[in-house]
Amino acid sequence: MRPSYISLLLHMGNILSCCSRLVKGAPVVTAKSNAPDDVPDFVIKYAPLLYLHSQDKYLPSDIGAQITNTTPRQEFAGLTGAPSPLTLENLDQLNTQGKNGTNIFLTSNDDITKNPTWIMGVAPNAEGKTEGATTCAVIVADKGNGTTDAFYMYFYAYNWGGTVNIINMNLGNHVGDWEHTMVRFKDGVPQAVWLSAHSGGQAYKYSVLHKDKAGIRPVVYSSNGSHANYAITGTHNHDNPEFNLPIEGFVNDHTDTGPLWDPIQSAYWYSWKAPVAAVKKIASPPTPTPAATASPTSFDGTSVSSPASNESSISTAATNPTSVSTTSVNAVLPLERTTRVTSLWGTFTPYDASTPIGYLYYVGRWGDFRYPISDPRQQQLFGAAWKYDSGPTGPGDKKLDRKDIWPPGSKNDELLTKLVP
Repeated sequence: MRPSYISLLLHMGNILSCCSRLVKGAPVVTAKSNAPDDVPDFVIKYAPLLYLHSQDKYLPSDIGAQITNTTPRQEFAGLTGAPSPLTLENLDQLNTQGKNGTNIFLTSNDDITKNPTWIMGVAPNAEGKTEGATTCAVIVADKGNGTTDAFYMYFYAYNWGGTVNIINMNLGNHVGDWEHTMVRFKDGVPQAVWLSAHSGGQAYKYSVLHKDKAGIRPVVYSSNGSHANYAITGTHNHDNPEFNLPIEGFVNDHTDTGPLWDPIQSAYWYSWKAPVAAVKKIASPPTPTPAATASPTSFDGTSVSSPASNESSISTAATNPTSVSTTSVNAVLPLERTTRVTSLWGTFTPYDASTPIGYLYYVGRWGDFRYPISDPRQQQLFGAAWKYDSGPTGPGDKKLDRKDIWPPGSKNDELLTKLVP
C-alpha cells in the first residue's frame, strides 16, 4: 500500500525536527578532557559545550587567579589572621572570619572601572581550551537509584550586567561570576539539562537541545557579559526569564555563536555527597552591615559611607534525594563556623589528590561588597538596582541537593520540550 502524502509529510517533518537539534555548522570537538580516570565516562561524553558571545569582553577566568588578584575583606574592613598566602586549598579558613565567613568579600586589588587585565579572562583556543587557566569545576552527585547529577560550574572574573533600555543605564555589574549547567542522568543516559541564568534558569529535556556534530554533547549559549545560559541564540528577556518571553524587556541578554568553549578540557573534578547526619534548623539572623569601625575609602582617596548589604540568603544543602534523611535548613547565616566536616553543603571529594578543595567550602563572596552610593563609581535605580553590586557565592550554594532538575523555589519549574528564548 502506497503511503499517503500526509504520512510522507509527517515523516519528513520528523526528520527535519531531528536535524534542527544539530546546530547549523555544528561544532566538531575532540574527545579531549583533563578528567581523572575515575570520573564516570558519561559525565565526560555528554558534557555541555558553550558558545561565548562574539562581543563578550569578560571571558572564562582561572579560578585561582581570583584569589591572586583580590584581598579578603569583612565587607569594607580589613582582616587579621587570614591565611597567607591565601589559596584555593585554604580559602575555607576565611569561614572563621566576620560572621562565620558569610560577610567576607574577595575584594579587587584594582579599580575595576579601569578594566584590569585579569578580569578579562582567557579566550579559548581553536580547540575550545582555555590554555593555562582552570575555568571550570565539575561536580558529580550520585543521587541513588541510578540517578546522577553532573554540575558543570563555569567561572568568570567579572559580570557585566547590561544596559537598561530607554534610559541607557548600565546596572548589575559585579566582580566574580559563577554560572552552571546540570545534566541529569539515569543509568548513564542523559535525561534533562538545567541552564542557569541569573537567579533562575531553564530546564530542558536533553533530546531537544542543540548538539555538536556527533549529535551527543549539548550546546549552550552564554550571554554577552552576564554569562546567563540559554538554549538558542538571539535576544532574551532579562526582566522575566521565567516566562520565556519572545519580546524584549527593559534589560536583555544576547547570545550568538562566538568563540566555542569546551570547559572540560581545563577543569577541576569532584564527587559530592549530601550531609549524612540530620542538621538543626537555623533561625535567620539580621542582614549584615559593614563594621562600624571601618571607614571605606574610594579609589580617589575620599572616605565614603557604607551601604546596606544586599546579602541574599545563603542556602545550604538540606534535602538529600537519596535514602539519607536530612532536615531542611533555611538559613541566611550559619550560627557556627562551617568546616569541611560540618558543612551543610555536603562533602566534596576530588578525583585527583592534587586538586584543591577548600574553595568549595568557602561560604563568603567571590567579589567586592556593593559600593556605597557615596562612591563616585556607583549609581542606583530607585534603590533597587545598582551599577556595582556584590559578588556571588560559590559552587556549594547552587543547591546541589536538588530533587528536581531546577533548584527548589525556582520560578521556572517546568521541563521544557521545545526551544524557547
